[in-house]
Amino acid sequence: MKKKTLYVDLGGISYFPNEKLSGIPRVTLSLAKEISTRGAYRGVELNLLSLLNDGYSVPKDFLNKHSLPDIDNNISSSKGFIFLLDIYYFKFNFLNKLPEEIRNNFTVVDYIHDILPISRKGLFQVSEFKFKYLVHQSFRFSDAIITPSKGTIDDITSYITSTDEVTLDKPLKLGFNYHGADFSNKPLVQSATCLREILSKPYFLMVGSVEIRKNHLFVLNVFEKLWAQGVDVTLCIAGRISWKVETFIAKLQDHPERDKRLFFINYPSDDELAQLYTDSNCLIFASSDEGFGLPIVEAAHFGSPLLLSDIAIFHEIAGDHARYFSLEHESYLVEAIKSFLEDDRAGVRQEDSSKIKQISWSQSAKNLLDSIIDDRWYCTIHPDKFIEYHVQNSESDPVSLSAGGKMP
Repeated sequence: MKKKTLYVDLGGISYFPNEKLSGIPRVTLSLAKEISTRGAYRGVELNLLSLLNDGYSVPKDFLNKHSLPDIDNNISSSKGFIFLLDIYYFKFNFLNKLPEEIRNNFTVVDYIHDILPISRKGLFQVSEFKFKYLVHQSFRFSDAIITPSKGTIDDITSYITSTDEVTLDKPLKLGFNYHGADFSNKPLVQSATCLREILSKPYFLMVGSVEIRKNHLFVLNVFEKLWAQGVDVTLCIAGRISWKVETFIAKLQDHPERDKRLFFINYPSDDELAQLYTDSNCLIFASSDEGFGLPIVEAAHFGSPLLLSDIAIFHEIAGDHARYFSLEHESYLVEAIKSFLEDDRAGVRQEDSSKIKQISWSQSAKNLLDSIIDDRWYCTIHPDKFIEYHVQNSESDPVSLSAGGKMP
Protein backbone atom coordinates (compact mmCIF):
# COMPACT_ATOMS: atom_id res chain seq x y z
CA MET A 1 0.00 0.00 0.00
CA LYS A 2 1.39 3.39 -1.00
CA LYS A 3 2.17 5.93 1.74
CA LYS A 4 0.26 9.20 1.61
CA THR A 5 2.95 11.86 1.26
CA LEU A 6 3.18 15.54 0.50
CA TYR A 7 6.44 16.34 -1.26
CA VAL A 8 7.72 19.90 -1.35
CA ASP A 9 9.76 20.42 -4.50
CA LEU A 10 12.55 22.92 -3.82
CA GLY A 11 13.20 23.63 -7.48
CA GLY A 12 15.73 26.34 -8.22
CA ILE A 13 17.12 26.92 -4.74
CA SER A 14 18.38 23.34 -4.56
CA TYR A 15 19.35 23.17 -8.24
CA PHE A 16 21.53 26.27 -7.83
CA PRO A 17 22.47 25.84 -4.13
CA ASN A 18 25.22 28.48 -4.06
CA GLU A 19 23.06 31.40 -5.06
CA LYS A 20 22.30 33.94 -2.34
CA LEU A 21 18.73 33.83 -1.12
CA SER A 22 16.48 36.87 -1.33
CA GLY A 23 12.86 37.58 -2.18
CA ILE A 24 11.07 34.50 -3.52
CA PRO A 25 13.88 32.08 -2.56
CA ARG A 26 13.62 33.34 1.05
CA VAL A 27 9.90 32.57 1.00
CA THR A 28 10.60 29.15 -0.49
CA LEU A 29 13.14 28.26 2.18
CA SER A 30 10.96 29.55 5.04
CA LEU A 31 7.96 27.45 3.98
CA ALA A 32 10.09 24.40 3.14
CA LYS A 33 11.64 24.46 6.61
CA GLU A 34 8.33 24.77 8.39
CA ILE A 35 6.73 21.99 6.36
CA SER A 36 9.56 19.46 6.25
CA THR A 37 10.59 19.71 9.90
CA ARG A 38 7.07 18.62 10.94
CA GLY A 39 7.81 15.16 9.53
CA ALA A 40 4.09 14.40 9.22
CA TYR A 41 0.83 16.29 9.44
CA ARG A 42 -2.60 14.77 10.01
CA GLY A 43 -1.58 11.38 8.73
CA VAL A 44 0.32 12.68 5.72
CA GLU A 45 4.10 12.29 5.60
CA LEU A 46 6.00 15.45 4.65
CA ASN A 47 9.17 15.33 2.62
CA LEU A 48 11.44 17.32 0.31
CA LEU A 49 12.53 16.57 -3.21
CA SER A 50 14.04 18.24 -6.26
CA LEU A 51 12.51 17.03 -9.50
CA LEU A 52 15.39 18.53 -11.47
CA ASN A 53 18.06 16.39 -9.78
CA ASP A 54 18.92 12.75 -10.34
CA GLY A 55 16.66 10.51 -8.31
CA TYR A 56 14.70 13.61 -7.25
CA SER A 57 17.05 13.94 -4.27
CA VAL A 58 17.94 17.23 -2.62
CA PRO A 59 21.74 17.63 -2.34
CA LYS A 60 22.90 16.77 1.17
CA ASP A 61 25.14 19.83 1.39
CA PHE A 62 22.10 22.01 0.73
CA LEU A 63 20.12 20.19 3.43
CA ASN A 64 22.95 20.60 5.92
CA LYS A 65 23.53 24.25 5.04
CA HIS A 66 19.90 25.16 5.79
CA SER A 67 19.25 22.68 8.62
CA LEU A 68 16.68 20.74 6.60
CA PRO A 69 15.85 17.12 7.42
CA ASP A 70 17.47 14.41 5.31
CA ILE A 71 14.63 11.91 5.05
CA ASP A 72 14.95 8.77 2.95
CA ASN A 73 12.15 8.68 0.44
CA ASN A 74 11.00 6.56 -2.45
CA ILE A 75 8.51 8.41 -4.56
CA SER A 76 7.42 5.22 -6.32
CA SER A 77 6.04 3.89 -3.01
CA SER A 78 4.03 7.03 -2.29
CA LYS A 79 0.93 8.87 -3.42
CA GLY A 80 -0.54 12.19 -2.41
CA PHE A 81 0.67 15.66 -3.36
CA ILE A 82 3.58 17.34 -5.13
CA PHE A 83 3.88 20.99 -4.16
CA LEU A 84 6.06 22.94 -6.60
CA LEU A 85 7.24 25.69 -4.29
CA ASP A 86 9.91 27.40 -6.38
CA ILE A 87 9.81 28.95 -9.84
CA TYR A 88 11.19 27.35 -12.99
CA TYR A 89 12.23 30.22 -15.25
CA PHE A 90 15.30 28.24 -16.25
CA LYS A 91 13.44 25.04 -17.17
CA PHE A 92 11.38 25.85 -20.26
CA ASN A 93 9.48 22.57 -20.64
CA PHE A 94 8.80 21.11 -17.24
CA LEU A 95 5.20 20.71 -16.14
CA ASN A 96 4.08 19.18 -19.42
CA LYS A 97 6.84 16.57 -19.12
CA LEU A 98 6.21 15.38 -15.59
CA PRO A 99 6.56 11.58 -15.59
CA GLU A 100 3.47 9.39 -15.47
CA GLU A 101 4.34 8.05 -12.01
CA ILE A 102 3.78 11.57 -10.70
CA ARG A 103 0.69 12.39 -12.73
CA ASN A 104 -1.00 9.08 -11.83
CA ASN A 105 -0.28 9.17 -8.10
CA PHE A 106 -0.05 12.82 -7.09
CA THR A 107 -2.09 15.98 -7.10
CA VAL A 108 0.24 18.63 -8.54
CA VAL A 109 0.02 22.00 -6.79
CA ASP A 110 2.01 24.88 -8.24
CA TYR A 111 2.94 28.14 -6.50
CA ILE A 112 2.61 31.33 -8.56
CA HIS A 113 3.76 34.46 -6.76
CA ASP A 114 2.33 36.81 -9.39
CA ILE A 115 1.84 37.20 -13.14
CA LEU A 116 3.35 40.68 -13.31
CA PRO A 117 5.79 39.84 -16.15
CA ILE A 118 2.65 39.53 -18.30
CA SER A 119 0.62 42.43 -16.93
CA ARG A 120 3.57 44.79 -16.34
CA LYS A 121 5.60 44.38 -19.51
CA GLY A 122 9.26 45.39 -19.64
CA LEU A 123 9.82 45.45 -15.89
CA PHE A 124 11.28 41.96 -15.45
CA GLN A 125 14.40 40.15 -16.53
CA VAL A 126 12.49 37.06 -17.65
CA SER A 127 10.97 37.60 -21.09
CA GLU A 128 7.21 38.00 -21.36
CA PHE A 129 7.12 35.17 -23.93
CA LYS A 130 8.96 32.71 -21.69
CA PHE A 131 7.02 33.63 -18.56
CA LYS A 132 3.72 33.41 -20.42
CA TYR A 133 4.65 29.97 -21.71
CA LEU A 134 5.53 28.82 -18.20
CA VAL A 135 2.35 30.05 -16.52
CA HIS A 136 0.25 28.66 -19.37
CA GLN A 137 1.87 25.30 -18.60
CA SER A 138 0.94 25.73 -14.96
CA PHE A 139 -2.66 26.59 -15.78
CA ARG A 140 -2.98 23.56 -18.03
CA PHE A 141 -0.98 20.85 -16.26
CA SER A 142 -1.34 21.69 -12.56
CA ASP A 143 -4.31 20.49 -10.56
CA ALA A 144 -4.24 23.53 -8.29
CA ILE A 145 -2.38 26.80 -7.84
CA ILE A 146 -1.59 28.65 -4.63
CA THR A 147 -0.74 32.36 -4.60
CA PRO A 148 0.31 34.69 -1.75
CA SER A 149 -2.71 36.99 -2.03
CA LYS A 150 -6.29 37.34 -3.20
CA GLY A 151 -5.09 40.09 -5.53
CA THR A 152 -2.90 37.63 -7.42
CA ILE A 153 -5.84 35.21 -7.77
CA ASP A 154 -7.93 38.06 -9.17
CA ASP A 155 -5.15 38.82 -11.67
CA ILE A 156 -4.96 35.16 -12.71
CA THR A 157 -8.71 34.66 -13.10
CA SER A 158 -9.03 37.90 -15.04
CA TYR A 159 -6.18 36.91 -17.34
CA ILE A 160 -7.43 33.35 -17.98
CA THR A 161 -10.98 34.46 -18.73
CA SER A 162 -9.91 37.35 -20.99
CA THR A 163 -7.58 35.52 -23.39
CA ASP A 164 -8.06 32.67 -25.83
CA GLU A 165 -4.38 31.79 -25.43
CA VAL A 166 -5.14 29.84 -22.24
CA THR A 167 -6.95 26.53 -22.55
CA LEU A 168 -7.90 24.31 -19.62
CA ASP A 169 -8.27 20.54 -20.02
CA LYS A 170 -9.70 20.13 -16.53
CA PRO A 171 -10.92 22.28 -13.64
CA LEU A 172 -8.16 24.40 -12.09
CA LYS A 173 -8.39 25.16 -8.36
CA LEU A 174 -6.92 28.34 -6.91
CA GLY A 175 -6.19 29.39 -3.35
CA PHE A 176 -4.13 32.01 -1.56
CA ASN A 177 -1.99 31.83 1.54
CA TYR A 178 -0.40 34.87 3.18
CA HIS A 179 3.32 34.97 3.89
CA GLY A 180 4.56 34.84 7.45
CA ALA A 181 7.22 36.80 9.27
CA ASP A 182 9.64 35.35 11.82
CA PHE A 183 12.62 37.18 13.24
CA SER A 184 14.40 36.90 16.54
CA ASN A 185 15.78 40.07 18.08
CA LYS A 186 19.39 39.02 18.12
CA PRO A 187 22.37 41.26 18.89
CA LEU A 188 23.42 43.44 16.00
CA VAL A 189 25.63 41.65 13.47
CA GLN A 190 28.34 43.99 12.27
CA SER A 191 28.70 42.56 8.77
CA ALA A 192 27.63 45.80 7.08
CA THR A 193 30.30 48.45 7.51
CA CYS A 194 27.80 51.31 7.72
CA LEU A 195 25.19 49.65 9.91
CA ARG A 196 26.22 51.22 13.20
CA GLU A 197 26.37 54.67 11.62
CA ILE A 198 22.88 54.24 10.10
CA LEU A 199 21.42 53.21 13.43
CA SER A 200 22.80 56.31 15.14
CA LYS A 201 20.26 58.60 13.42
CA PRO A 202 16.56 58.49 12.45
CA TYR A 203 16.10 56.94 9.02
CA PHE A 204 13.52 55.83 6.48
CA LEU A 205 14.01 52.29 5.23
CA MET A 206 13.47 50.61 1.87
CA VAL A 207 13.73 46.79 1.73
CA GLY A 208 13.67 44.61 -1.36
CA SER A 209 15.46 43.94 -4.60
CA VAL A 210 16.55 47.03 -6.49
CA GLU A 211 14.53 46.85 -9.69
CA ILE A 212 12.49 49.20 -11.85
CA ARG A 213 9.04 48.55 -10.39
CA LYS A 214 10.27 49.19 -6.82
CA ASN A 215 10.90 52.85 -7.77
CA HIS A 216 14.15 53.41 -5.89
CA LEU A 217 15.14 56.25 -8.23
CA PHE A 218 11.74 57.88 -7.61
CA VAL A 219 12.31 57.72 -3.85
CA LEU A 220 15.90 59.00 -4.08
CA ASN A 221 14.69 61.97 -6.13
CA VAL A 222 12.13 62.66 -3.39
CA PHE A 223 14.81 62.67 -0.69
CA GLU A 224 16.94 65.03 -2.78
CA LYS A 225 13.99 67.44 -2.84
CA LEU A 226 13.61 67.10 0.93
CA TRP A 227 17.32 67.75 1.49
CA ALA A 228 17.13 70.81 -0.78
CA GLN A 229 14.26 72.11 1.36
CA GLY A 230 16.36 71.71 4.51
CA VAL A 231 14.59 68.59 5.81
CA ASP A 232 17.19 66.51 7.64
CA VAL A 233 16.18 62.93 6.83
CA THR A 234 18.15 59.77 6.14
CA LEU A 235 17.38 57.05 3.62
CA CYS A 236 18.64 53.49 4.02
CA ILE A 237 18.14 51.01 1.16
CA ALA A 238 18.59 47.29 1.90
CA GLY A 239 18.37 44.70 -0.86
CA ARG A 240 20.09 43.16 -3.82
CA ILE A 241 20.83 44.83 -7.14
CA SER A 242 18.66 43.47 -9.91
CA TRP A 243 18.06 44.27 -13.56
CA LYS A 244 18.03 47.51 -15.61
CA VAL A 245 18.77 49.85 -12.71
CA GLU A 246 22.09 51.21 -13.99
CA THR A 247 20.91 54.84 -13.77
CA PHE A 248 19.95 54.48 -10.13
CA ILE A 249 23.13 52.59 -9.18
CA ALA A 250 25.35 55.20 -10.87
CA LYS A 251 23.54 57.97 -9.01
CA LEU A 252 23.76 56.06 -5.73
CA GLN A 253 27.48 55.37 -6.01
CA ASP A 254 28.48 58.97 -6.73
CA HIS A 255 25.92 60.70 -4.55
CA PRO A 256 27.29 63.44 -2.25
CA GLU A 257 25.09 62.14 0.59
CA ARG A 258 26.35 58.57 0.26
CA ASP A 259 27.26 57.18 3.70
CA LYS A 260 26.05 60.45 5.26
CA ARG A 261 22.30 60.57 4.79
CA LEU A 262 22.08 57.89 2.11
CA PHE A 263 23.06 54.28 2.79
CA PHE A 264 22.92 51.05 0.84
CA ILE A 265 23.27 47.52 2.25
CA ASN A 266 23.65 44.78 -0.35
CA TYR A 267 22.12 41.37 0.51
CA PRO A 268 21.29 42.10 4.16
CA SER A 269 21.15 39.11 6.48
CA ASP A 270 18.03 38.34 8.53
CA ASP A 271 19.80 39.63 11.62
CA GLU A 272 20.61 42.91 9.88
CA LEU A 273 17.06 43.24 8.57
CA ALA A 274 15.67 42.66 12.06
CA GLN A 275 17.84 45.46 13.43
CA LEU A 276 17.01 47.78 10.55
CA TYR A 277 13.26 47.24 10.91
CA THR A 278 13.45 47.69 14.68
CA ASP A 279 15.20 51.05 14.59
CA SER A 280 13.73 52.60 11.44
CA ASN A 281 11.50 55.65 11.55
CA CYS A 282 9.33 54.20 8.82
CA LEU A 283 9.32 51.67 5.99
CA ILE A 284 8.81 53.19 2.54
CA PHE A 285 7.50 50.72 -0.03
CA ALA A 286 7.06 52.52 -3.35
CA SER A 287 6.45 49.59 -5.67
CA SER A 288 4.18 50.04 -8.69
CA ASP A 289 2.89 46.47 -8.27
CA GLU A 290 3.51 43.33 -6.20
CA GLY A 291 2.20 39.84 -5.72
CA PHE A 292 2.32 40.33 -1.94
CA GLY A 293 4.82 42.68 -0.30
CA LEU A 294 6.81 40.71 2.27
CA PRO A 295 8.58 43.77 3.79
CA ILE A 296 5.17 45.03 4.96
CA VAL A 297 4.54 42.10 7.29
CA GLU A 298 8.19 41.98 8.30
CA ALA A 299 8.15 45.66 9.28
CA ALA A 300 4.80 45.21 11.03
CA HIS A 301 6.35 42.37 13.03
CA PHE A 302 8.59 45.02 14.62
CA GLY A 303 5.93 47.76 14.76
CA SER A 304 7.68 49.92 12.18
CA PRO A 305 5.34 52.54 10.65
CA LEU A 306 4.45 52.08 6.97
CA LEU A 307 4.40 54.55 4.09
CA LEU A 308 3.16 52.64 1.04
CA SER A 309 2.37 53.33 -2.60
CA ASP A 310 -1.36 53.46 -3.20
CA ILE A 311 -1.84 50.10 -4.92
CA ALA A 312 -4.52 47.48 -4.32
CA ILE A 313 -2.29 44.70 -2.99
CA PHE A 314 -0.87 46.95 -0.26
CA HIS A 315 -4.37 47.85 0.88
CA GLU A 316 -5.17 44.12 1.00
CA ILE A 317 -2.19 43.45 3.27
CA ALA A 318 -2.01 46.62 5.41
CA GLY A 319 -5.56 48.00 5.35
CA ASP A 320 -5.99 51.15 7.45
CA HIS A 321 -2.80 50.55 9.41
CA ALA A 322 -0.50 52.32 6.94
CA ARG A 323 -0.24 55.64 5.13
CA TYR A 324 -0.43 55.69 1.34
CA PHE A 325 0.91 57.97 -1.38
CA SER A 326 0.37 58.31 -5.11
CA LEU A 327 3.14 57.48 -7.57
CA GLU A 328 1.81 59.99 -10.08
CA HIS A 329 4.31 62.65 -9.03
CA GLU A 330 7.25 62.89 -6.63
CA SER A 331 5.58 65.80 -4.82
CA TYR A 332 2.99 63.42 -3.33
CA LEU A 333 5.68 61.45 -1.50
CA VAL A 334 7.51 64.65 -0.51
CA GLU A 335 4.37 65.88 1.23
CA ALA A 336 3.60 62.44 2.69
CA ILE A 337 7.04 62.26 4.34
CA LYS A 338 6.80 65.83 5.69
CA SER A 339 3.31 65.13 7.04
CA PHE A 340 4.51 61.88 8.61
CA LEU A 341 7.40 63.67 10.35
CA GLU A 342 5.14 66.44 11.64
CA ASP A 343 2.54 64.02 13.00
CA ASP A 344 5.24 61.81 14.49
CA ARG A 345 6.80 64.73 16.34
CA ALA A 346 3.37 65.86 17.58
CA GLY A 347 2.44 62.32 18.62
CA VAL A 348 -0.78 62.35 16.59
CA ARG A 349 -0.01 59.65 14.05
CA GLN A 350 -2.99 57.27 14.02
CA GLU A 351 -1.76 54.32 11.95
CA ASP A 352 -0.28 51.40 13.86
CA SER A 353 1.33 48.64 11.80
CA SER A 354 1.32 46.27 14.78
CA LYS A 355 -2.45 45.99 14.27
CA ILE A 356 -1.96 44.31 10.89
CA LYS A 357 -3.00 40.70 11.16
CA GLN A 358 0.27 38.80 11.29
CA ILE A 359 1.09 35.13 11.12
CA SER A 360 4.30 33.23 11.66
CA TRP A 361 5.86 31.10 8.95
CA SER A 362 4.74 28.12 11.01
CA GLN A 363 1.10 29.24 10.83
CA SER A 364 1.49 30.09 7.15
CA ALA A 365 2.77 26.57 6.49
CA LYS A 366 -0.10 25.04 8.50
CA ASN A 367 -2.68 27.04 6.55
CA LEU A 368 -1.09 25.95 3.31
CA LEU A 369 -1.09 22.28 4.32
CA ASP A 370 -4.74 22.50 5.37
CA SER A 371 -5.70 23.92 1.97
CA ILE A 372 -3.89 21.20 0.03
CA ILE A 373 -4.73 18.19 2.20
CA ASP A 374 -8.39 19.17 2.77
CA ASP A 375 -8.88 20.30 -0.85
CA ARG A 376 -10.03 23.74 0.37
CA TRP A 377 -9.77 26.45 -2.29
CA TYR A 378 -10.92 29.99 -2.94
CA CYS A 379 -12.27 29.26 -6.42
CA THR A 380 -12.26 26.82 -9.33
CA ILE A 381 -11.94 27.78 -12.99
CA HIS A 382 -13.66 25.26 -15.24
CA PRO A 383 -12.60 24.44 -18.83
CA ASP A 384 -15.38 26.68 -20.18
CA LYS A 385 -13.85 29.56 -18.13
CA PHE A 386 -16.75 29.56 -15.66
CA ILE A 387 -15.45 30.61 -12.24
CA GLU A 388 -16.94 28.82 -9.26
CA TYR A 389 -16.20 30.65 -6.03
CA HIS A 390 -16.23 28.90 -2.66
CA VAL A 391 -17.13 30.08 0.82
CA GLN A 392 -15.18 28.80 3.79
CA ASN A 393 -17.31 28.24 6.89
CA SER A 394 -15.05 28.02 9.92
CA GLU A 395 -12.98 24.82 9.59
CA SER A 396 -15.51 23.06 7.33
CA ASP A 397 -15.07 22.21 3.69
CA PRO A 398 -15.77 24.95 1.13
CA VAL A 399 -19.39 25.47 0.18
CA SER A 400 -19.82 26.35 -3.50
CA LEU A 401 -21.70 29.55 -4.33
CA SER A 402 -24.69 29.01 -6.56
CA ALA A 403 -23.46 31.47 -9.18
CA GLY A 404 -20.21 32.13 -10.96
CA GLY A 405 -18.59 35.49 -11.48
CA LYS A 406 -17.10 37.71 -8.80
CA MET A 407 -17.91 37.01 -5.20
CA PRO A 408 -19.51 40.01 -3.47
